[in-house]
Amino acid sequence: MYKSPVIPPNFYTRLNTQLQQSNTEIGELLTVRDKKKNKLLQKINDELDNFARTVSHDLRSQLENVNGLTTALEACIDSNHLEEAVQLLPMLNEQTFKKDRHITGKWHIGSLTGRALRDQTPVC
Repeated sequence: MYKSPVIPPNFYTRLNTQLQQSNTEIGELLTVRDKKKNKLLQKINDELDNFARTVSHDLRSQLENVNGLTTALEACIDSNHLEEAVQLLPMLNEQTFKKDRHITGKWHIGSLTGRALRDQTPVC
């Protein structure tokens, strides 16, 4: 005949208390993890905002150069100063080439920065 083991008094109460303590500790660990994750996400957002401001400022100044050259080119063509217009074309081409290199470089830097920041992001 099978005899059930003797369960000490307050066994379930102690077990329940231990489980509640474990749950509290797990909750605290999750809170700490979430705070760290939020700090990392804030850092990533700050980096992206800074990157976007830099790119926007750089592109705006280059666009102003191109706009100035096209305005001067239009004025030369309108006033039939074609020799001056021909002299402006290489400058305009140079500005667009610089812009292309700049955009490509920023894209490359941005992808490297984004990859580096993503690599810091914990999976769980």
